[in-house]
Amino acid sequence: MKLLAYTSAHGNSAVTALTAKLNKGRTGQCIYYSRHPAGQRLEMYLQRRGEKHFFAYKGERGQQIGISEPETLTHALCKNVLAELANTGLETLLELTENTERQPPFAVCLVSGETEKRLTIDNQDYVIDVLCVFRQPEDESLLSHEIRWNGQLVFEIWHSHRLAANDPKCTALAKHGLPVIQIAAKGGDFLSIDEDALLQMSDEEAQEHIDKHLQKLKNAFNKRIVGTLLKNPKSSVYQRAESVYLRLNGLEQENTVQRQLLDELEQEKQHWAEDNQRLQTQLTGCLNQLQQGLQQGQVLGQNAAATNGSRQDSGSGVWRRIKRWFDSD
Repeated sequence: MKLLAYTSAHGNSAVTALTAKLNKGRTGQCIYYSRHPAGQRLEMYLQRRGEKHFFAYKGERGQQIGISEPETLTHALCKNVLAELANTGLETLLELTENTERQPPFAVCLVSGETEKRLTIDNQDYVIDVLCVFRQPEDESLLSHEIRWNGQLVFEIWHSHRLAANDPKCTALAKHGLPVIQIAAKGGDFLSIDEDALLQMSDEEAQEHIDKHLQKLKNAFNKRIVGTLLKNPKSSVYQRAESVYLRLNGLEQENTVQRQLLDELEQEKQHWAEDNQRLQTQLTGCLNQLQQGLQQGQVLGQNAAATNGSRQDSGSGVWRRIKRWFDSD
């Protein structure tokens, strides 16, 4: 018993059981298709049990050998909403965790989205939940995510099956230059919906819950897309740009070191000039003091000479008087 089925074997259009019941008289459609990958879908029919409508396989076809379980309702709604929003030009934030470390969020504009995208890599076929093309109009750097990932994003929805980073699918996609982002929508998570619980409701109640959940998904993805970055490849253009930036960064660092050395030399020169000025001032002071000392010495010398002359003159007069005294006798 399923509440959501595809309207064709290969298309992306899906309807709920209530919508199929209401449109039956207008479209006349009786055959629907299971939620298996395109090309592997099984025919389903709208059935009724009491007042409840649902999709069911005819006979035991749903248990065919070699046919995997169809995707869950949570898985189908998440991928379809994401692709639908991408095709309308979704501007949102990517908040990613890589190797358990949260990365800075960055803005993207999803310009297209395709569900169940098939790629053949090394002769092996892979089916992608949602392949989106994106742009970063506000980031013109050659090291932008758009350049790094060639403007493409792979989204894988984790509800019942978790994809590991070393899974061959991830490795092949990364080899093809595609980043792999896994969005968690496990049972009980914000993005999940319980289909078994819906089967216990009336058609109208189940439809209302699905409609509310679809709006919740749109609101969430419009605000941000939170996921785990399993693979983070680098395009050839990005690698060349990264090499150039590394060389430029090295030159810039070398230039910074040279500027620091010049600054240090300039500071040493300034200190030398200050020391030289201080020594010049001290030397000038010493010379001035020496000049003053010499001048004072000259003055003292002159004074001393004058004093000695006066004393000599006074002594000569005394001796002349004594000599005259003896001569008179």
